[in-house]
Amino acid sequence: LQAGLKQNKTKLILEIKTAPSGTERTLKLTKMAVDLVHSLQGQSLVEYICFNYEAGQLVRKMDPKTPIAYLNGDVSPKEAKEVGYTSLDYFIKLYLYFLLFAMFLCMLKRIETFLDGI
Repeated sequence: LQAGLKQNKTKLILEIKTAPSGTERTLKLTKMAVDLVHSLQGQSLVEYICFNYEAGQLVRKMDPKTPIAYLNGDVSPKEAKEVGYTSLDYFIKLYLYFLLFAMFLCMLKRIETFLDGI
């Protein structure tokens, strides 16, 4: 993270996965990660992608303006947008409806991810 923040041309993607030990640990690690980004003053270069729904909500609470993508695919684009997610990364074969709805909500940034599996 420190090395990546020394440049200003490339966005850094901080991926937050679900901890095997559960949601409580996931949220603790999420808080630590966001705190680290803030302590290094990296908010302008860091975007978050989350597999855990609650983790993304915590990121939104700690950093109201940061881009956050949800990757798990277990909620609708409408639900994700309502709690503060700014984009989605769902697999198109399983989530064609979500893809179309996400397009309607202007939440797609990386359409090539969807197209990889087709």
